[in-house]
Parts: sequence; C-alpha cells; structure tokens
Amino acid sequence: MSLRGHFLFTVVLALLLGLSALGAVACWQARRSVEHEMQMALEAADRVVDNALLSLPREDTDTYLRRLVQSFDGNRHVRVTLFEGGRPVDVSQIAPQEAAPHWFFALLQIPVERREDVSPHLMGRKLEVASDPHNEISESWLQFRDGALALGFFSLSVLLLLYLVMARVTGLLHRLVDGFEAVGGGDYAARVAVKGPRELVLMARAFNRMAERLNGLETANRRMSGQMLAIQEEERADLARDLHDEMGPFLFAMRVDAEAIAGLAGEGGIAARARHR
Repeated sequence: MSLRGHFLFTVVLALLLGLSALGAVACWQARRSVEHEMQMALEAADRVVDNALLSLPREDTDTYLRRLVQSFDGNRHVRVTLFEGGRPVDVSQIAPQEAAPHWFFALLQIPVERREDVSPHLMGRKLEVASDPHNEISESWLQFRDGALALGFFSLSVLLLLYLVMARVTGLLHRLVDGFEAVGGGDYAARVAVKGPRELVLMARAFNRMAERLNGLETANRRMSGQMLAIQEEERADLARDLHDEMGPFLFAMRVDAEAIAGLAGEGGIAARARHR
C-alpha cells in the first residue's frame, strides 16, 4: 500500500472509531433524556388527572370524564385511558410521530410506566395515565440524524482536504523518486523543483546538492580519464622512440655478426677460424 493509502486508511479508521464513540455517547444521552421526559410528562399528566378528579361532578360524570380524556388528545408523551369493568371505554389519541428507523426505536425504547387514578365518585371506573416514548424517540432521532449528517459532512470534508494535501505531497515525492531513478541511470544533470512543505524542500535541496556533486565528480572523472589516455599515448610514443633509438643499433650489430658468421662458415668453418685466432 502506498504512503497516501496508509495515511488515508489511518485517518478513516480514526474517524470511524471517533464517530462510533460519539454515536454511542449520543444514544446513551438520548435514552436518558427520553427517560427524564417521560417521567416529567407522566407526573404532570397525573397531577392534571388528580386535580380533575377532585372537581368531579356528581351529575353527568360520563361527559366530564370523556372531556377529561379528550383533553389529552394530541399529547406527545402520555395517553389517558378510561376503564370500566376492566375494559377501555375511552382512550386519548397520541400526537402523530415522525418516522424513525426501527433499530433506533429498539435502541432507545424504555418500559412504559402506568399510573392509575381512582375516586369513589367514579363508581368502579378508573383512569390510567401511561407514558408513550415514541414521539420523544422520534425527536431524538431527528437530532441524532442531523448531528450525524453534520459530522459525516465534516468528516468527508476533512478526508477530501487530506486527500488533496497527500496527493500534492506524494506528487513531490514521485518527483524525487524520478530524480533518483535518473541519477541511478547516470543522468547527473537531473534536478527536482524546490517547493512544497519544509521537509520536502530540505529533501529537494539535499538531492540537488547530491546530483550537483555527482555531476562534478563525473566531469572530473571524464577529465581524468582523458588525461590518462593522453599519458598512455605519450608513454607508447616514448617507448616506440626508445625502441627505435636504442634497439636499432643492437639489431644492426646482430645482423652484421650474423652475416660475418655466414661468411666464415663458407671459407673453412667457424672452428678452423677459431683455431687460427
């Protein structure tokens, strides 16, 4: 994996871990908030019912109780039910709730709390106040969704900026790599642009100094090689001249002696000549 891939993978992993931790904390706080809101709403509704039962008239009780139950229509957190003979005869309608994923409802779902209110004037009937957390969970979902979208947009923006920065940095590194390959191939005149972050600027300057030094050494080496060739040619010429000047007379003398030996051999032999001497 490339340097850019390693860097972006690390950043993505860190963002995922951070977002997961934030999501877990947000869900925990949202559940606590739902529990608190349900408790407060249930206590408030129970007080309203208790006060209403204190003012319960002796006549036309059914109409009064029906109006009491209907007064809770549209409530977002509690439902009031009138029971008679163990059967519900009138139930208030909860306000419509916003759509939310089932997994979020299951995550934040809390047990339903119920409170029963009775009075001697109810004649065996009872009023039940029960909590309904669906609307509060839906509201928490909207907040959670908006926060998640904002964090997601922020994370994507950070990743995009980091990708562009790393693309620029890796581009400069690729130029350094191309420069090293050129120098490795013998092109000591290769140079790289001195720009980018401070560390890459220092690397580019060091590379250019190295290439310049190698280029100078290569030039000096070529000059030295030329001088060595010239010296070798001079030595060959000197050797040839010495051979001609010094070995020529010896060769001539050897030739004269050889001819003398051949003449003596024809006159009576070399041995006779030697005895005569």
